[in-house]
Amino acid sequence: MMLLLQCLLVSAQLVQVDRSRGVAYVPATLQAQPAGDEPTAAATATSHPRRALANTERGVGYCHGDSITYGDAYFGQVGSYDVAAMIPSSVMASYKGCKIVGVRFALSETIGKSKIFIYKVDSDGNAEQLVSNTVRRTAAGWNEARLNSAQEIEITDNDQYIMGFTYNESAAMVNAGKGALCFYGDQASSSYASLLLQDETFYQLSGVSNLCVQLIIDVSSLPRKAISLNSVLNGTSYKQKGSKMDFMMSYANAGLAPVSSLRLGFKIDEGTPQYYDVNFDEPLDPGQSTTFAKVLDMLNDVDAGRHNLNIFVDKIDGNTPVETERGKLADPMVVYGESFKRQKEYVEQYNSQDNVVAPYVNDYFAQLAGDSDVFAANLYPEGQPLSLAASTYLGNLYAYTYPCFTVNRFYFGMGELHYAFDINDYAVQFPTLVYDGFRSIVDEANTFPAFATVQLKTTYDEATRLVGVDVSGDLAADAPAIFGDMALTVMLTEDNVKSQQNTYNTVTQKTQVDNNYIHDAVLRAYLTRPQGDKLQVSGNHYTAHYTYTLPAACDSRNITVGAIVTKAFDEVNQGNMQMADITQCNSVKLGLATGIQGVTADGHRGRPGRGPPRHECGRRHLHAQWHACRQPACAEGHIHRPPGWQERQGGALSNPPGQTCQDDVRWRCP
Repeated sequence: MMLLLQCLLVSAQLVQVDRSRGVAYVPATLQAQPAGDEPTAAATATSHPRRALANTERGVGYCHGDSITYGDAYFGQVGSYDVAAMIPSSVMASYKGCKIVGVRFALSETIGKSKIFIYKVDSDGNAEQLVSNTVRRTAAGWNEARLNSAQEIEITDNDQYIMGFTYNESAAMVNAGKGALCFYGDQASSSYASLLLQDETFYQLSGVSNLCVQLIIDVSSLPRKAISLNSVLNGTSYKQKGSKMDFMMSYANAGLAPVSSLRLGFKIDEGTPQYYDVNFDEPLDPGQSTTFAKVLDMLNDVDAGRHNLNIFVDKIDGNTPVETERGKLADPMVVYGESFKRQKEYVEQYNSQDNVVAPYVNDYFAQLAGDSDVFAANLYPEGQPLSLAASTYLGNLYAYTYPCFTVNRFYFGMGELHYAFDINDYAVQFPTLVYDGFRSIVDEANTFPAFATVQLKTTYDEATRLVGVDVSGDLAADAPAIFGDMALTVMLTEDNVKSQQNTYNTVTQKTQVDNNYIHDAVLRAYLTRPQGDKLQVSGNHYTAHYTYTLPAACDSRNITVGAIVTKAFDEVNQGNMQMADITQCNSVKLGLATGIQGVTADGHRGRPGRGPPRHECGRRHLHAQWHACRQPACAEGHIHRPPGWQERQGGALSNPPGQTCQDDVRWRCP
């Protein structure tokens, strides 16, 4: 059966092309929906390569050799489409020193004249177009386009490439409901396996499998037998002494001959190695990848601090490898003894008032911000009305799309390309999953160790608008060995901020500006350096005091004070950001202190929607069923509630003691 590719823009960006510099930025998503039945093998798209690759060449992509699972796919609209795939550095590492000499792509019928192109993408997501060559004629099966000698590309460290071709869809194809695109497999093996260039942006095509396109690589420079260690999954980087490591590694045959056996070595730093033998039932062919999984018991006698798990190939078919560079891998980790429990998780969203996807996400982010174990902040890019200049460096470091978010600025690893996550597809297509998407990452972060505590006491003088913040806490015994000097960052966020926001009008199908949009958890100020002030520690205890004059534009009733503890940095950059995760976080409403029982009327978010539900006075409801509004006559922290009212905290019902205000207040059901 044929596949109709109906492309609908649902989130921001995968690779956006800057024509002025030939540079691109990573990522975006397009939805591709099948028309009718699931795709099956197309008779016209079986394996018919026009020319077999040489013995010293290899086709590298997301399809296996010359195999084609199905073809005849089409877009349903006459035009030319640049389709592509991106090969990450973990795969390209096997071919360091080799040369890219061409591109090959499969079709189920001729599309006339075409074009091939290659982009190089760096580790920051910036891509430069290296090649754009015309293909004068095409045919059913595999088509090759060779580079001239001046265009050949030598592969070096951390290289990743986008390769693709121009697909032409004719009126005859549209009328027949039968195109020429070919795919391999039942589903895409990577989000980069099928891309489309549209409006100067590469978008992911979802709903299809792997596009049949490959780089042609000259591998004649490879040794006869070599193994490339590509990636490692070792759980969180924090490992407790005496624990075991549930370890999995991906590796590939990077040589020219099959391999039947390996001996792998593992050691902590330069300590005594442990060896494991791997014997294959069938030889591992050149270019073929596989995995090795093992539970490693190596943390019994390791001192607290930062270490590397060093992995290396000791033997290939019983012999010491001739080439060893590819056969080494270092996985950084932190070893500790004692730790504290997490108090709160800091969720930092890199938001945009210009992005129409943001409103779909913001409602659920506000819901998350109301959870008792979360302190959340929205940061906006330079030039936008809600931007805070001191925070823009964070968006430059972590934001690969808008909106996206980090939890404790922690790199979760596990093959992820970025520190940040986005749930933009969910927000548009499956909105009920958005909050769960936030929560799943926060819940995982709650299991991590912390090496400091944070207690906050805040004061506020309405007459002078002076904010006072006292911070105190303890450091774990292993904190100095892990972090060295540590730093404290104190910040203010504000809810219920009215400002502009681009939204999408589903009726007119146009973008429009809402000047009365309500933004929550807006980062308003740092009371410290953005990177934090170095902690002044006595024994294992620290204290700090800060004052701040709240601007007249800010509503003190909507202010939250948050504090985070990190390793101390003069500057956070791409070279050290993996050590810049947040070890502890806490927050409190302005005028209160941590440890007080009960919550203010702003303390719990109710239901998804345009932020939490609000009473007539504009204050937040405590719960979706009963609506409470704090009145000026009530003392700070006192909460109106009807007889028998129970507050929801952390998903459970409780009845905090003593904080009932006796002033008259109106109650109603939603």
